[in-house]
Parts: sequence; structure tokens; C-alpha cells
Amino acid sequence: MKVTGSACKCPVEIILQREVTEKHSKLSRKNTHSISFGMAFPGTEEQWRICVSDANNNLGFAVGSMFVREAFHTDAKPLAQNMIEDIRTAFQQNLKNLVWMDNETRTLAKEKAASITDMIGFPEFILQPDQLDKKYSNLEITDNDYFGNNVRVSQYSLRKNIEKLDEPVNKTKWGMTPPTVNAYYTPTSNQMVIPAGILQWPFFNPDFPKSVNYGAMGGIVYCICSTKFHFKLR
Repeated sequence: MKVTGSACKCPVEIILQREVTEKHSKLSRKNTHSISFGMAFPGTEEQWRICVSDANNNLGFAVGSMFVREAFHTDAKPLAQNMIEDIRTAFQQNLKNLVWMDNETRTLAKEKAASITDMIGFPEFILQPDQLDKKYSNLEITDNDYFGNNVRVSQYSLRKNIEKLDEPVNKTKWGMTPPTVNAYYTPTSNQMVIPAGILQWPFFNPDFPKSVNYGAMGGIVYCICSTKFHFKLR
């Protein structure tokens, strides 16, 4: 099978190409080799990496539940929260040293920093089996059907997104799974998310001295905290 960009003349063909492009990696390695989009897709990534990545992307909160129970230090979440509060306080106090900032802007900056929603480690529902089961209640995962499982995950995600159309905005929704080694800030909800995955060595460890944690993980938190401010303070 060969699909080329120049052959796409209508929306249906564009949608088909996008769908095949997305799903080609979910086929067996033999079938992956047989598909071309004007470039090679050798499928050389190690199988265990593909499995771990797909499990986290598609069932990330179920994976996160196991990760938090087995590998996340129980003291990491409260210690990280305290560190974030310290950094926020220092950020607000340092505003008075910015001679170029007028008082009105300084007040708005302090208010915005104080109103940030901190989401640290993981959402509590992943430790409640009933709530976790409810989240995935309409998703069917079967043995020996890797491609079909990925199709059903796409259908499940589409249904969930459609359901949200009639719901109020959820400002505490996690856009990353707990095991993810990353962090982010959402300007539309003034929300900072620090997943459990990054609250571990080498970025953070409850057994490290505060100076090490503040220098490593604290630097990441401050970067997120400061970059949400631009010249219009939105």
C-alpha cells in the first residue's frame, strides 16, 4: 500500500491518509514495512519501548496507579508542595525589587501567582479502585489484538471528548499521566502540573538536602512559574 501527499485531492483522502499514518505503527513489523508515505517507516524501535509508551499514552492513569503505589515516595508529594509554596513566596517578594514595574502591575502579578492551581504528583482518584474502574468502564482491551485495542482506544477517547461538550470546564483535569517525566503550565486555567514521574531522581528526592532539590526541581518549578507572565500579565 502506498499513500502519497500529492495524491490527496479531497477531505476524505486527507482524513484517510492521516488515519493510516497514525495507525500504521500499530501494525505488525512486517506490515509496517509494507506501508509507504513517501518515506520509510522501518519500525526499528525496541518492542518494550513501544509497549511502555502505548500503555502510558492509552491507559496512563491505570499505569500511574501502579507506579505511585510501587515507586513513588510517600513523602515526595507534600515536600514538593512545600517547595512550590516557598518558591511562590520568594517570587512574590522579589517583585518589589523590580524597579521597572509599577505598583498596579506588581499587585496583579502577586494576585496571579497566588491564584495558581498546583496539581502535584497524581490525581487522588487513581488510588480509588472503584473510581479508576469507572474511568475505563467503557473501554475494552483484549489479549492478542494490539491493533484493535488501539482502534478501540481512539473510539473511547472520541466518545469522552464528545461527552465534554455539555459539561462545564474541568480546571483540575490532568493533561499528563502521573508517570510522565515532565511538567507544564496551562494559561487558560492558570494551572501548574508536576507529575510524580519527574518528582524522583535526579530531579527530586525526599532524601536529598533541600539545596539539591531546590536547585534541580526548584529550577524547573520557577521556570514554569515565571514563564506564565508576559508583558500583558495574562
